Amino acid sequence: MALQDTDITASSQPDLELVERLAGAENVCLTIVAVLALVVLAGWLAPPVASLLPAGWSLLSPSTAVSFLLATASLALSQPARSQRQLKVSQLLAISTIIIAATVGLQIFLYSPFELDRLLGFEADKLLPNRPSLQGSAYLALLGLSLVLARTRKNWLSHVADAATLGLIALVLVVLAGYIFGVANLYGQSEQTRVPLHALLAMTLLAYVRFMRRAEYGVFTVLLGTGIGSQFARLTLPFALALPFVLDFAVHNAVSAGWLTAATAQALSAAVSSLFLIGAGVYLAWHINRLERRLRDMSLTDDLTQVYNLRGFRFLGEQSLREAQRARATLTLLYIDLDNLKRINDAFGHDAGSRCICDVASLLRDYMRSSDIIARIGGDEFAVVFHGSRADAAPALQRMRNAAAALSRAGARPYTISYSVGEAAYDAEGHELFDSLVARADAAMYALKQQAKAGR
Repeated sequence: MALQDTDITASSQPDLELVERLAGAENVCLTIVAVLALVVLAGWLAPPVASLLPAGWSLLSPSTAVSFLLATASLALSQPARSQRQLKVSQLLAISTIIIAATVGLQIFLYSPFELDRLLGFEADKLLPNRPSLQGSAYLALLGLSLVLARTRKNWLSHVADAATLGLIALVLVVLAGYIFGVANLYGQSEQTRVPLHALLAMTLLAYVRFMRRAEYGVFTVLLGTGIGSQFARLTLPFALALPFVLDFAVHNAVSAGWLTAATAQALSAAVSSLFLIGAGVYLAWHINRLERRLRDMSLTDDLTQVYNLRGFRFLGEQSLREAQRARATLTLLYIDLDNLKRINDAFGHDAGSRCICDVASLLRDYMRSSDIIARIGGDEFAVVFHGSRADAAPALQRMRNAAAALSRAGARPYTISYSVGEAAYDAEGHELFDSLVARADAAMYALKQQAKAGR
């Protein structure tokens, strides 16, 4: 009747090992973005450097590169271990990112001459910078807003930070979809005013870092927990992100190549999506049921002996009694009380007393049947719901007494294992309550103890 594998930690606690691994990945992401932005700025400032860069590097404007650097520094200074002063500097950098993004966006909407890059030091006699895209400006504004609210929690601003972080992810996915499916207006306003691939890489890495940082404070904390929901979310999230793109890309190519009609491809895509959702639902339900069983077993188990506790005894015992009443079967309740446990504790210490309790629990597990319900219902009291009559229980009890005597004679323990057993049989024709059956077995055990004391 022992229950195994019950080491469950609180699901609300973060997985510290996971957090440590992610911290290392975040630093790598920030380093990549910083290097990329510095290389692009070097290309704008030094023509010899520009000649070494691959085609298309100049699509990342100087103002966008500067914004990436500001955001990277802000993220580096907003880590949980940073001081309040560093956090304030991080917020100032984030505000600067918002100002640059807002200025760029305003100039795009007003169709005004693009002067911001000249203000940043890029004069007219140098290579003329390209305009940033509207998507990139919106991304930087959301990134700056989320960084200003980096450590907010448990108020309405926390929800704003979460929404801004989701907006970052949405913009990255929109631009990525535009490139995958060839929809140019999703990643820019023109061929020269668009989000280049290296900018998309930086946006993806920064969104990842911001998302994981927000997971320490906002609604996304579920992703870093140790609970089954957190584990399921971490397992399914990559598939949820990738599956729509993979399916639509495959459908698009299959239709373009003439392998499938549009209707057939759409139907197959819907079927695969449904299959994934069904599989995810079944997997989640299976794990939730498994967790529920484990939690129930923990709540019904005695920590010391690993047999059922009083709660488990009452719950399962009453269920067994109802089944016996329906089947008109015989049920016997055994009430076991250890003799002289206080004397063992006083003479040999409480560890010896605990070991004696565990010895009796082991004997019960060894000599009762697997269908019987064994429980520790008090400090030195056990009970067994035995499926059968007193006559059926007698051989098992005798074998248990013989084993206890042999264990005591072996000399491995400083104490003698001794206990008293009271029995009460359920009348198959009656309607006795479970508590009454327990009380009768307890009374029988007490009477035996009194007789033993009187006979000394």
